[in-house]
Amino acid sequence: MVDEQKSPYDCHVFVCTNDRGGARQSCADGNSQQTRAMLKEEINRRGWKGRVRVSQCGCMGLCANGPNVILYPQQAWFAAVKNEDVDDIITRLESILEK
Repeated sequence: MVDEQKSPYDCHVFVCTNDRGGARQSCADGNSQQTRAMLKEEINRRGWKGRVRVSQCGCMGLCANGPNVILYPQQAWFAAVKNEDVDDIITRLESILEK
């Protein structure tokens, strides 16, 4: 039997970094690796490490709307994310962590 446990994070941020190498549109085409790095840097700067985890992930199935970022367990999905949208995602994380 699998050992199910509660997540240690208040929020887990998944950033799609899927790269199809130009064969079709993918989240990596929109510089999602840099977006992920910016989110990690800001989360660390604010002292949220341990409460918020930023992870890269593969395809979420909506690359045409990418880059995609999703917050779990809040089910908040951000599509067509640009680096300048990081502040809006951080603001959303603030509202989650204040609860």
